[in-house]
Amino acid sequence: MSGAVYMGDDNPLPVEGVGNIKLRMFDGIIRNIECWHVPRVKRNLISLSTLDDQGYKFHSENGILKVCKGSMVLMKGKLHSKLYHLQASIVEGEIVVASGKSDLNQSQLWNLRLGHMSDNELSLLSKQNLLNGYKNQALNFCEHCVFGKQTRIKFIKKAEHKTRDKLDYIHSDLWGPNRVPSKSGVRYSMTLIDDYSRMVWVYFLKTKDEAFSTVVK
Repeated sequence: MSGAVYMGDDNPLPVEGVGNIKLRMFDGIIRNIECWHVPRVKRNLISLSTLDDQGYKFHSENGILKVCKGSMVLMKGKLHSKLYHLQASIVEGEIVVASGKSDLNQSQLWNLRLGHMSDNELSLLSKQNLLNGYKNQALNFCEHCVFGKQTRIKFIKKAEHKTRDKLDYIHSDLWGPNRVPSKSGVRYSMTLIDDYSRMVWVYFLKTKDEAFSTVVK
């Protein structure tokens, strides 16, 4: 391939090859990015004007640049030293004809897009022609799907109090320090609740040390 890339000072740098590079994006999806090999460029750069020509949209806010297509965020960059650094890691690179295909099969891709939807639900949407390009391939093991389907153990309907007498177990809560002390110098308030009788004591204290001595007593 012949061509040149013009820098900010209008100095042309020769392009010595074209290929693709696989990047694992911020969301874990691997994408193929077509790239030019320009040995004299010391940084790996992505042209926003090229993305704009290909129909991508981008906007930045609070130091984060997002590249979108439709409603999907495909790339993210974080501002550092006047440049947006892509939040991605290189999987592998080789000088080949850029194919633009993803390593993920269509089932995995739609599984991620739709919040880890199951095989049966994907098949149902496919029958309604709602998933463009879906080929009903088997899903690989996904730990996020497993964790997302975990259920929480139910709470006990009736609380069981194991205490058999007063002062066997006491719940305490300390609040403070208040920025403005009271006229007597109080900056903390502490409550003590007896688990057996549910009796409540409230103390107003000047220091944490007083709270500790009160609980010990």
